[in-house]
Amino acid sequence: ALGQRSCKQLFAELDLPISQIEELFTLLDRDNSGEVSRREFIDGCIAMKDVTVDIDKLYKTTSMKIVAVQARARYAVKRADRLQNAMDNLLSYQAMMASHLEYHKAMMRTNALDPSVAPSSVSTPSTVCGDESPRGKW
Repeated sequence: ALGQRSCKQLFAELDLPISQIEELFTLLDRDNSGEVSRREFIDGCIAMKDVTVDIDKLYKTTSMKIVAVQARARYAVKRADRLQNAMDNLLSYQAMMASHLEYHKAMMRTNALDPSVAPSSVSTPSTVCGDESPRGKW
């Protein structure tokens, strides 16, 4: 059949190289007779159609799973951003509280030496941290 001109033209129109045609006939020739009967050809076409349908279902299912994973990834990124913002706020609050603690320690050292004199070399928490209160940031 491969030697016939009409068969070669058909497969050329289908853009199949001859090597693939030979593989196709080998797969279709179930009884290994060297020929493909009508029944073998029809059964082979039906089997290939079923494989194509399975591939289409697999593609659609996989595509839906990819979309779901992408949505979960976007959600995770949003949550990570919110967590990062919360951590930044906590670190800012921690720095402000450390500044207040240092101020109060300096005040206690100065008052222990001379309780009537306020420490001039110690900066107040408002000059170190600005005028923001911790509640203002939250």
